[in-house]
Amino acid sequence: MRQRKEKLMSEIVDAMGLPIGRVGDSTSVNTHPTSALSGMNIYEMERAYNAIEQKRKSMEDEAALTKRVHVSSSKLDTARSFWRPYYFDVLIEGRHLNGIEAYELGDPEKTPAGQINKSVYIAMCNLMAIEGVRMMGEKMPTSTDAILLAFATKREKEIADFWKKNFAPTEFQVEWAWKAALAVMAGDPVATRELLEDYRDQLV
Repeated sequence: MRQRKEKLMSEIVDAMGLPIGRVGDSTSVNTHPTSALSGMNIYEMERAYNAIEQKRKSMEDEAALTKRVHVSSSKLDTARSFWRPYYFDVLIEGRHLNGIEAYELGDPEKTPAGQINKSVYIAMCNLMAIEGVRMMGEKMPTSTDAILLAFATKREKEIADFWKKNFAPTEFQVEWAWKAALAVMAGDPVATRELLEDYRDQLV
């Protein structure tokens, strides 16, 4: 799994549930071109449109997948049991690492060679994907984009909330985990093998 510079993913929404910024962003979202008609910048307008469109899809039960397969709960449990120690047994100041800290722990530019540990970040990604599949149960997801989970069905919102509270992940981790979960729920053989069968190979 390729690593890269990351930032924490933590959405802020207004009273109508529309995104107005992200905690941890180093620059204001208002640095983008502004529309004279609405006072909203282009970035904000696109985000608001996507959020509204996702809410519509969820209200109309518009499926994110063309098919939904049953996923073995025993395979989910086995894979989760494998990854849990790699994440939960590593602490910093008596707490679990967030996404940025886990990324930096595996980055040679941030961590001394003898202390580098890439498994924590990889474990987080896998645990998030596994929990996403498990929490969806047999339900059909409606969002193809992880950033829009907060505007999807109740169950998809619960997944986003669970990830945020338990992992404080980076944006890349959220995107990777949801794409992996969607692929497994759709029955993709490569994704299923990577997430639920040959997951040990990710540490090689």
